[in-house]
Amino acid sequence: MAPRKPAFRSRLDALESVPFDEADLQLPEEPGCYIVTTKQKIPLYVGQSMNMRRRWQQGHHQALPCMRAGAKFIYYYVNNDPIETEREYIEVFNPYL
Repeated sequence: MAPRKPAFRSRLDALESVPFDEADLQLPEEPGCYIVTTKQKIPLYVGQSMNMRRRWQQGHHQALPCMRAGAKFIYYYVNNDPIETEREYIEVFNPYL
């Protein structure tokens, strides 16, 4: 029998993602919530923005701590209520930072 994935990993698999080091170029210019993870999909940080790409282009305040913790991907969900989604994702993913 294959080992079971933690519940948050199956939630991550349902989301779009971009490489962490290309977030400022590849994240959509739309409102949404994002989860920064390691290569092993360990959640490091959850955030939200009305324009995700601009948030990272302007120099995100958690970029350096995320890099130091091994950030490799940003999973994201585009929606018009990112604040509520952020609250839910923090509870579900329990990020490191």
